Amino acid sequence: MRIGLNGVWQVSFDNSAAFSNFSVPLAYTFTGNSVFAKDFKLPDSLLKNYAFLLVAESINYTSDIRINDAFITLHSGGFSSIVTPVDENILRENNRIVIKVNNELNNKNTLPLEAQVNYQKNYGGICGDIYLIVVPKIYVFDNYITTIFDSETHLRIVNNIDINSGNLGNLNNPGSSFSVRTQVYKKSGGDEITESPSVKFELGEYQSKRLVNELAIKSPSLWSPDSPELYYLKTSVYSGDLLIDEKTIETGFCNILIGNIDLTVNNKNIVLNGINYYDNSPKFASAVEYSEIEKDLRKIKELGINCIRIPGKSANPYVINACQRIGLFLLEEIPFNEVPEELLSSKDYKEKALEYMSEIVKRDRNSPSVLMWGAGNDFDVSVNSAAEYMKSIKETVSLLDKRKVYYTSRSLNTDVCAEIADAKGINIISGDLNKISGLSSMRLKLPVFISSYGYCIDNFNRNGYGDFFSNEAQARFLTESYKFFSKQYFGSFIKSYSDFVSQSPLLYPLSPDNEVNTSGIFDLKREAKYSVPFIKRLLNNQGFQKIPEGNGENGQGEKHYVYIIFGVFGIMLFVFSLGRIRYFNSNTWRSLITPSNFLYIVREQNPVSYFQNLVLSFCTSAGLAVYFSSVLYSLRQSNGFDMILSKIFSSDFLKSAAGDFINNPFLSILLFFVFFFLSSFVLSFLLNNLMIFSRRMSNLKATYTVFVWSFLPLVIFLLLGTVFYRISLSQPEFLKYSLLLFIVLYVFSLYKLTSGLRVVYELGVIKTYFYAILLVLIFHGSVLSYLVIFKSVNIFISLVLSYGA
Repeated sequence: MRIGLNGVWQVSFDNSAAFSNFSVPLAYTFTGNSVFAKDFKLPDSLLKNYAFLLVAESINYTSDIRINDAFITLHSGGFSSIVTPVDENILRENNRIVIKVNNELNNKNTLPLEAQVNYQKNYGGICGDIYLIVVPKIYVFDNYITTIFDSETHLRIVNNIDINSGNLGNLNNPGSSFSVRTQVYKKSGGDEITESPSVKFELGEYQSKRLVNELAIKSPSLWSPDSPELYYLKTSVYSGDLLIDEKTIETGFCNILIGNIDLTVNNKNIVLNGINYYDNSPKFASAVEYSEIEKDLRKIKELGINCIRIPGKSANPYVINACQRIGLFLLEEIPFNEVPEELLSSKDYKEKALEYMSEIVKRDRNSPSVLMWGAGNDFDVSVNSAAEYMKSIKETVSLLDKRKVYYTSRSLNTDVCAEIADAKGINIISGDLNKISGLSSMRLKLPVFISSYGYCIDNFNRNGYGDFFSNEAQARFLTESYKFFSKQYFGSFIKSYSDFVSQSPLLYPLSPDNEVNTSGIFDLKREAKYSVPFIKRLLNNQGFQKIPEGNGENGQGEKHYVYIIFGVFGIMLFVFSLGRIRYFNSNTWRSLITPSNFLYIVREQNPVSYFQNLVLSFCTSAGLAVYFSSVLYSLRQSNGFDMILSKIFSSDFLKSAAGDFINNPFLSILLFFVFFFLSSFVLSFLLNNLMIFSRRMSNLKATYTVFVWSFLPLVIFLLLGTVFYRISLSQPEFLKYSLLLFIVLYVFSLYKLTSGLRVVYELGVIKTYFYAILLVLIFHGSVLSYLVIFKSVNIFISLVLSYGA
């Protein structure tokens, strides 16, 4: 018997100060602590004669559950289920259940980690069904089956049974001798196929026992996507001839063999025509209605797709149920997403992942639709700790189930997990068809499939496939990629069935809502995009229709011309100043060629006017503004840069503001210019005040002059910023070399500044350089410490770099 706890709950988002009524299941975007409370009644007849199990299918992320002020369980992991016995004497006629929920993620110990741009949003709440199961005092707590195919027509089944007991005093036969038996029925028709012999056992009060029933089936109807045949497996416990408890599960039998380039299901070769499915909805988020899931999966089946994958998240239990009924394979994963080396080396974090995997395998191992178990997505596969993690995951799974273990990664070269896992999925980040075709030369020692291919588009763009972000471009990319992948790999998965809300705002959004990832072949409201009929015809061998190329215009409104305008203006101003402003030319060359003479003149005569200083500061600030703005603008479509930026700006508001800043060259150039220009005043003022400690008479004009002219070499970035964007399009390595040049010139300018202040104020050499180095370390170290200690940016930079290793 099942007693539902769904429905109206009292919910507080302010530490129980005030409660409001909400309907559960409930998902929300609020981040932090919440409290759920509900009163419910149980009849006295149930309390006396039965035991109870509490089941919560999804509470995200951590939950502390208490009934009548008694502690029940503490659980972490929003996409795994809670199944726990409720101790006797806790429940009574009038009950109150209180659940404290926290959905705050971090970059140290949560699965998944916070602020990820490649995975769906982390909603909080009681997102799935919650209920009590009423069981006898001796009951089947869990059972799982293993199958052995002796031949095509003979199948052996081993039913592994866990039986628990409570207070047995109320049983009609209070003895300690019991028996267990398993029966198998075909779901279509309900006829009994076979049953096991009874296995006798003894069990006292408050004990548990592991038992085994063995059965055999001749000529079984095997499960496959084309023919999803299911059976009921009933496990019954008897006390003498009296039936004490029975548990029925829905299952099926499937014989799967995976080779390097082929997949055999029930002795027939098939190709996995897959798609990634995000089981959230725009209306109910992760508390999605079962009817929506059913409708989505039936649409997927109609397209000709035979397998789904939920990237970086364990499936909703109803997804499992629907897949096995409809006929869809499922790749089941844990949220071990984008994990860097530091966490791979953490024993505690690895143990959390192993526990998570164990919970998911135990929950879903009786389903014939689960094809393989996923160990993680885009974690750092280049380090030895990744190999150790993969070995541990395989060992954990092998103790619970015989199915294979896979992982997915965008790394193609250095990969220490390739020799350990059973299969690897390749995540294709690029939308370049030329790079896709280049994968044909890549062969690993394990079976390989394509776990994700596709990219975001502008859903309203119909410019033809000549425009990279158009609907037509998506249709062409997906169809051409599939033709290639279906010949090279045993399976491939389109990036997304529908658009989805990502965990962090996107740096380069192609939707008015910057959290919406538009890589789906359906939009967020499940309206079909242009590519859907092409994919359907392709997968069902129904011919192919020509896709219009269009005029090749980019509908995204590129604004790189802004850098040319600002850069040319800055260069003209600098050149004009050299020719027209008195002494500016000579001071410039003197500062560059004979800096010592320039500094002595500043110390003795201070002839450099404020106007010259302001002009030079203006030009230098403009050059740095144009350069850094163009660098960020060129990186706005980089997924790796977006990942790092999400770690720096983990707040949705700040990340959105950063995206607006980077995608608007006018704004970013202006703000960068104001920052650099004002910084010269502020830092000069601070340095001038520090001269007090040197017991020298300070002079603000002299200090400002030394500061501004020390950074004269950086004026070269006026030229680099003007041409950077255009050059970086064809020469991506130009970014690395230009940043290296900036670092060298910046360090050189700091050296010039230190030497300049030493000369102008006649300071001691050792003291000057000691305090200069100390100040530089304090300033830069504080920024670096914040990014490293509080944001863990360094470990995620290493992760992104590992993708290209």
